[in-house]
Amino acid sequence: MTRMVKNVVASWEWVPLGKDKVGIIIPADQDHRQVHKSRFVDLLEFCDETMKVKEVIAVFGRADLTVAAGFPRTLRYVGFRVVAPENFPPTLDATTHFAMTYVV
Repeated sequence: MTRMVKNVVASWEWVPLGKDKVGIIIPADQDHRQVHKSRFVDLLEFCDETMKVKEVIAVFGRADLTVAAGFPRTLRYVGFRVVAPENFPPTLDATTHFAMTYVV
């Protein structure tokens, strides 16, 4: 999984968020032009077909982000939706993170 994540952007990390969820840790200032789009699709397919997860959560280290700009806006176009603070996985703090979910 680490190799697949790093193939998209070298600075990205990942974390298991339960039995059928995985979190992709993305810098808050991620420039969409630095993301290998086909490798990102490959990562989502890997999560589905190999890891057998049902949900991929993009996690940003800033709670004040929105889908109006930046990489979260890009994720919205490929099917990611904002995670409401009350629905954050228990291991994530909604006061310090912004998260978007993609149901595989």
